[in-house]
Amino acid sequence: MKRKREAKNQMAYSKIETDIRMLSGRELLIGGFFLYWGEGSKTSPGTIMISNTDPAVLRYFIRWIRLFKVSTEKMHVLLHLYKDMNVEKEILLV
Repeated sequence: MKRKREAKNQMAYSKIETDIRMLSGRELLIGGFFLYWGEGSKTSPGTIMISNTDPAVLRYFIRWIRLFKVSTEKMHVLLHLYKDMNVEKEILLV
């Protein structure tokens, strides 16, 4: 049952990911504001940060940041990894 549920969830995630790629600029903008509102750090003036463990959320956040013409050179990523994690795999997910 667990494998069946995971397969069903994976199908749903794949469809959602495809739908997210087709968001209009306005939808991406609004979604990013809500994501930042809920998950973003608001303690450092002039800095936009987010803390989340879901690679899809992080990719969306990066897409949103690019709407503001922030260059890749100005983006910094900090991964908090544990000893038992596969570092290469975790980096590739982001």
